[in-house]
Amino acid sequence: MLRRARARRHRVASITVLARTVLASTVLASTVVAKMVKAAQATRGRHAECAYLLDRALKHPTTSEDFAGAALDVLRLALRPAYSALVCRSPSGIFHRGDSALTTDVNALAELLCRAPKSLLSRPSVLTPADAERAGQSSLARAMTACALAAIVPLVDDGTLLGLVAIGPRTGRTPYSTEDLEFCERVAARLALLSSRETLTAQVAALRTAAADSERLASVGRMAAGLAHEIRNPLVSIRTFTQLLPERHADEEFRNGFLDLTLSEIDRISTLVGEILSYARPPLEGGDSDQPHATDVGECVERTCLLLRSHARSAGVALDFDAAELSARGAIDEDKLRQVVINLVVNGIQACGERGRVSVAVSPAGRDRIAVEVRDDGAGMDAKVAAQVFQPFFTTRREGTGLGLALVQKILSEADATISLTTSPRNGSTFRVELWADGAERKPTELQTTPPSLKKPRPRSSLSTGAVQSITSNLLEEPAA
Repeated sequence: MLRRARARRHRVASITVLARTVLASTVLASTVVAKMVKAAQATRGRHAECAYLLDRALKHPTTSEDFAGAALDVLRLALRPAYSALVCRSPSGIFHRGDSALTTDVNALAELLCRAPKSLLSRPSVLTPADAERAGQSSLARAMTACALAAIVPLVDDGTLLGLVAIGPRTGRTPYSTEDLEFCERVAARLALLSSRETLTAQVAALRTAAADSERLASVGRMAAGLAHEIRNPLVSIRTFTQLLPERHADEEFRNGFLDLTLSEIDRISTLVGEILSYARPPLEGGDSDQPHATDVGECVERTCLLLRSHARSAGVALDFDAAELSARGAIDEDKLRQVVINLVVNGIQACGERGRVSVAVSPAGRDRIAVEVRDDGAGMDAKVAAQVFQPFFTTRREGTGLGLALVQKILSEADATISLTTSPRNGSTFRVELWADGAERKPTELQTTPPSLKKPRPRSSLSTGAVQSITSNLLEEPAA
């Protein structure tokens, strides 16, 4: 009896100890799981915060170098590595960011990656020393181990290596999670895309510059040919009369005719040279030329039409003017606008026959633009002629120089204004000039260089790349959780 009671007490005690052990293990396991969940949540929250900061930098990129600094700060905030660095290629050259002590190491790793098979660079993916060893890149694995790097992330675009990000071990030597490495890949992909697009933008700009240079050279060639032709004709006339002068010196009528012709031909050459100088003169850099004086467009055009009315009357052409009320002045110098109107109105008067009519109108063109239209009821032009009217030395009149409309287009281009032509045979022509209103916000079309964001679109923010770097720097100074 006593023995059975002792055995029962012993079993109860054993069961109690076992229950306490199981309970303690359960509590410990629950604590560990809770800590793991808390750590995972903290990691996800940190990644979300970093993705948001990087999104803001993506929406306001300056250069790939500035964005690379912001991206590296974001990676430091997300991963908390002991050290990190990157090397990347940009249109201005190769640049480094991060710990300067790793500069030589990342350069050597980049050279090794350049010799790696293309399959290894198919996309930005994290490479650890073990991954490099499995890929048959023993030299790369040894170099990473020698540099005490936990991982590297190649920056690749379409199989081309643009640089790499080197990441040291985490402070506290805790391993990086899968989410950490995936976040690295996403950041590296965006950085490579921005660098590639910046290079493409630079190439497009270089091509545009080359095309503009070629067009300028072609324009110079056309101008030289036209100039030679226009100057040669008066000189031929003067030379012919000069050769006849010794034989007919006593002929007073011949001498007077020779004098009149010589003066008229010299005036013609002088006028031509003056127009060429006006057309070829480059805009002044600095000073008032960069900030044109605001002009009352309606008043300026009206005064110019009054001055030209007698010229129109002598040619048998009626000149009408009409102006709507304008709420703003035009962003163009008054002298330049007067020169434009004179050329267009005189061109219209010459296009009309007797009893023709030229109409000039000034009106608003939207909220920020002012339109000036010059319409004539002359013979009009066909499509082939209309396509060439703004080319230097192109003219359909025997006495014309072909520089009037070319000069008009140049003046308006310098004022960031536009001119268009509407014409057809027997229906007259209409030149429409559109000027910017003074103080209007101009929105030129630019090549889009901003890559897509890392996450879904968020509300717009005014954070620039510099602001992101400042925020991440402050966050990095806080102790790790």
